[in-house]
Amino acid sequence: MSLSSIFNSFGVFVSSKRLPSKTKRRLPSPIPKFEYTVGFLKMNIGFYGCYLLVSESEKPLYRGKCYVGFTVNPERRIKQHNRGSRYGGAWRTSNRGPWEMVLVVHGFPNEICALRFEWAWQHPDRSRRLRVLKLRKRQKESALDHHIKILCHMLNVGPWNRLPLTVRWLCEKYETMLKNTIVTPPHIEVISGPLNTGDRSEVENYDFTLSDACKLCYNSVMQGSLLTCVDQRCRANFHIICLANEFRKSEAQFVIPVIGVCPNCKTQLKWGTLVSKNMIRIRDEKFN
Repeated sequence: MSLSSIFNSFGVFVSSKRLPSKTKRRLPSPIPKFEYTVGFLKMNIGFYGCYLLVSESEKPLYRGKCYVGFTVNPERRIKQHNRGSRYGGAWRTSNRGPWEMVLVVHGFPNEICALRFEWAWQHPDRSRRLRVLKLRKRQKESALDHHIKILCHMLNVGPWNRLPLTVRWLCEKYETMLKNTIVTPPHIEVISGPLNTGDRSEVENYDFTLSDACKLCYNSVMQGSLLTCVDQRCRANFHIICLANEFRKSEAQFVIPVIGVCPNCKTQLKWGTLVSKNMIRIRDEKFN
């Protein structure tokens, strides 16, 4: 397993292919961004989400129209869309609202990964991963149903079905109508409720106790190659490669694991969650 393959699990996909032009934009994050560098690879901590809007305009021409976008702050972004393009909203949504944010998909490891997801969701007929599925809108299918259908397919094909994503419903009305239509892999959660991009208490409450020995190979662990079990009763340390190989025993056909069991405490762990929480630990140690 190469180092670049291991860190692709963070969503840093090394490719010679040119990205869509939209991926070149840089948007400010509402919380400080931390970049952890290993060689030439950069992994970011921050909120990156792709959202789905639906128009509730009184004008029949616009009512029911949908819009897919990328954001680092959903609450701020929906306000911009409803205020118009002069205030940061997209020209396609300007004066066509009010708009309701139906859901947001988050948990992307970095901005590039989220922007690629956004582009594919907007252009399924041009996406290399989706165009073979021929996800054309049916004659009596609403725009909202069509976009939900595209999302379901995206969450179940690579590379997105290997990412530690979360689908969060933000509008109860549409969740009630459509909640049974989204089927995801076991490690991708479908939840509901408001989102606070500045709240990191879930990961910051973990108290990591470091030692210098891997629980699998019993050799010393350098800081840059360390993963620590997030179970408070365990907190065992491992080499990234050692733990990845242990997790891959149940899915050897994949280079990067998705779910595994801690060899020390037998707690089921999601690889993406494990990596992101350890990145936050590294960030806090770096700046404290």
